[in-house]
Amino acid sequence: MPPPFPEAKITLDYPLYGCDFDPEDPGRLFVGGGGGMSRTGVDNKITSLDASSREKLEITGEITLRKYEDNVASLAAGQRKGRATLLYAGISSGADDLQKGKNEHFRVLSADQPKAAKSSVLGARISELSRTALFTTDDKNTYQRLLRLTQPFPTTSQLGAVATGLSKDPQVALFDVAAGSNVAPRMRGVLDLRSEAVDMDVLQTAEDRYQLIYCDSYNIYTFDVTPDAGNAVDTEPRCI
Repeated sequence: MPPPFPEAKITLDYPLYGCDFDPEDPGRLFVGGGGGMSRTGVDNKITSLDASSREKLEITGEITLRKYEDNVASLAAGQRKGRATLLYAGISSGADDLQKGKNEHFRVLSADQPKAAKSSVLGARISELSRTALFTTDDKNTYQRLLRLTQPFPTTSQLGAVATGLSKDPQVALFDVAAGSNVAPRMRGVLDLRSEAVDMDVLQTAEDRYQLIYCDSYNIYTFDVTPDAGNAVDTEPRCI
């Protein structure tokens, strides 16, 4: 029996672990994933898809990432920088860097607008702009499991949050990102949690005031982010 709504599919050559729609173009979908640092031969990639049709999805751009680093574990689309869309991804560094205590897991990328349908140029270019470590734990097994951004508005920064996965030191890191000349994240603070977040979201409640909601396996928590304490979180999580 066919589904009661339009359905479009595409088969890619790598497993997917993150996806997000372009907030300024609902017909554009970004997906990411890959085979990680294993020797399976499966590449780590981020792909831009044209999702404007009800019948099909089409690849409009793609980047193949380093084989010696981990796969894309989380992905979010942000504001425009010129005509390009900024992408934020969770990709753990390679084994050599991890052994040195270095894990630049937060990546910023730029995805150009797709070329015209009749263009001979293949797809839209996706390129890396920045990489940063946001977590403070030294646990080599830690990866960036969750990534969330507030709703984007032109000329203003977005609050972002990332949460650990498989870490002995569960954390949520809070930061700002913007589409100006410096696209690297600006840290607000790191929250040490009792147990790892399994899902979360962030929203803006007033000018430079935000709320983060997260849950572990049993409870839901909220806490407020204000500029009153050096741009760090100034309240304890509240169980609701």
